[in-house]
Amino acid sequence: MQGGVGHLALRGERRERGAAAGAECLVGVLAQLLQLAGSGEGPEDAGQLAGKPAAVFTSTTERHGGQEATLLALAHTLFHWGSIIVPTGYVDYPLSHAAGGNPYGVSAITGDGAPNEHVLALARLQGRRVAEFADTLRPVEQVSA
Repeated sequence: MQGGVGHLALRGERRERGAAAGAECLVGVLAQLLQLAGSGEGPEDAGQLAGKPAAVFTSTTERHGGQEATLLALAHTLFHWGSIIVPTGYVDYPLSHAAGGNPYGVSAITGDGAPNEHVLALARLQGRRVAEFADTLRPVEQVSA
């Protein structure tokens, strides 16, 4: 984020079949995400994420530091762009619980150091779920009015 305004950059070629969006839990990030979603300056302009699966992830320095609110704001931003959200859910409840316990996306508490093995395993699970959804979905064709 630069100059107080959010900026999303898509990496790679325009043939992405899925996406993962992440943001730190910082004061003001949620407002910036909502501003970005309504700005008309994102991937929605070209429909780049329409009909494609997407996952969200975050990090914070403390427990109860706003992880769920940040994950939901990221998901709301992706809704604006027509993405299909693929949460971690409680597909593997013991792993989700060990990694922090929320069903929305991966969140790491970096105040404890590097993400632990449970967080990394949950991130791999979420990535695998996005890839599986991408394999079964066909992107939506944009219709001109």
